Amino acid sequence: MGSGMKIFRGAFALASAVAGFVVTPVSAAETGDPSRSALDGQQIEQLTGANGTFDAKEGVFKVSVPRTDLRVTAAGVKIPPSMGLTSWAAFGGTPQHTIVMGDLVLTEDQVNPVMSVALESGLEVTALHNHFFWDSPKVMFMHIGGMGEEKALAAGVGKVFAKINQTSGGAGEVPKAQVDPAQTTIDGAKIDAILGKIDIVAIHQHMTGEQPRVLFLHYWGVGKAQDLARGRRSALDRTETKLGAR
Repeated sequence: MGSGMKIFRGAFALASAVAGFVVTPVSAAETGDPSRSALDGQQIEQLTGANGTFDAKEGVFKVSVPRTDLRVTAAGVKIPPSMGLTSWAAFGGTPQHTIVMGDLVLTEDQVNPVMSVALESGLEVTALHNHFFWDSPKVMFMHIGGMGEEKALAAGVGKVFAKINQTSGGAGEVPKAQVDPAQTTIDGAKIDAILGKIDIVAIHQHMTGEQPRVLFLHYWGVGKAQDLARGRRSALDRTETKLGAR
């Protein structure tokens, strides 16, 4: 059993207990018919635009989209989709009480356009990181999740998969600017008074066993100083950060 499925199984068990619903999926291996599972696999495939399979042992319906469009090497080794370059989303529960977790394979220019679509579609982005060293092109992995009705979650995943397809081949977003910090004319006082387009480049933890759980969001922005400062200030306001605190 893969690590992703182990994580999904544990999270699904916890979510089921919290939500107070009981799921008893029918084994496709026993019936020979994936449509007999607790979820509507045909609807999930239709809404996500991806082929799926029902895992009787895990009780989940998983859709996968191999990144066959990428030609990735890591330290000179060719990496096929079967070696970790396949986007997927796994659904569990019932049509009315569904949980979804997934992992998306993205190039750097796809990260923020895809993240925006995921969030706008009601999904959560729970991690963003790399799985390889010395890979070319650079590949990032975005973990998504959500709870709700099967139809809404599958539709959201479908929009995410569609955005990945739309931004493939270098059609994503790449910020560019000619900036020399040593020659800056930025007025620091204005930035302090306001605290742009800011891109998220990583989401992860820095510690283990901490209470409460703390996640770290790393960002990078290119644009007018005041626009970037307003963007940062907006984020700080959401976290109720006290400006000037150390």
